[in-house]
Amino acid sequence: MPVQSAILQPVDGSGGFTELSFPLSRIFHADPEGHNAGWVLHLQYGTDRASANDARKSNGLARTDLDTVSLTYKLNSWVSFVNETSYIVTRAATKDSKLFEGRDVTQAHDWRQEFGPIFTF
Repeated sequence: MPVQSAILQPVDGSGGFTELSFPLSRIFHADPEGHNAGWVLHLQYGTDRASANDARKSNGLARTDLDTVSLTYKLNSWVSFVNETSYIVTRAATKDSKLFEGRDVTQAHDWRQEFGPIFTF
């Protein structure tokens, strides 16, 4: 069989995101030199949408939405701690179901929880 090059076409789609951050310590008038001076609440929403026609031709996934909430505490100028929770929803472009968690579905979702330190040098 002769070797052929693949003709790859980009998937037509749209998407975007929005973010909001609230400096909780300033909102609640915490002492700038005190222990409660470094609290920040961060909200984020993002979406990625492929046109249904292109999605049917590729992997069949039409839309993914990501919602994220994170709470940050800045201990000092070198160390911060972040607790982040994410909710991800993916929808199929066709009525044909996909296998997710052992079941046939047209929509899949996932919760993700992360906690960890951030070191700034």
